[in-house]
Amino acid sequence: MNDENENQENLNTKHNLNNSERASIIQFLLERSVNKILCHGAINEAAEAFNVHRSTIRRVWQRGLSSLDQGSTLMDASTMRKNCGRKKKNIQPQLYGIEQIPLHRRSSLRSTASALGVSLSTLHRRLKDGDFRKHNNIYVANKNTPVGKSVNIKK
Repeated sequence: MNDENENQENLNTKHNLNNSERASIIQFLLERSVNKILCHGAINEAAEAFNVHRSTIRRVWQRGLSSLDQGSTLMDASTMRKNCGRKKKNIQPQLYGIEQIPLHRRSSLRSTASALGVSLSTLHRRLKDGDFRKHNNIYVANKNTPVGKSVNIKK
């Protein structure tokens, strides 16, 4: 009776699977399938063997099958990497208006941020992400590189 309570408590706790655990679950299920169709009771066996809920096993199996159908051998079925963390603030309307700002107001990142009404750190992060690029040639080419020397000679 005590073992059943412990097993039930283990199933109720959330367990994040890593890629190797997912791959071993898929391998376990592939051994118990015929033409990618699972035999009766295979999901319950896997749930008991890996100590996770049967719906987790089913979800991993479905994602693994879709990755196998696409030709991926990695079987990375995690969605945690894409769906976690704070979501980005939408500043696309302000970025579209960057060309209407006079050139002297967007000569530096700080003055551009104040003209757009966006914080400097947000604008710098978006610059690193590649949402826009710096306007002045000083930022495009460094003087010590051959490209930068050719730009400076043309001036």
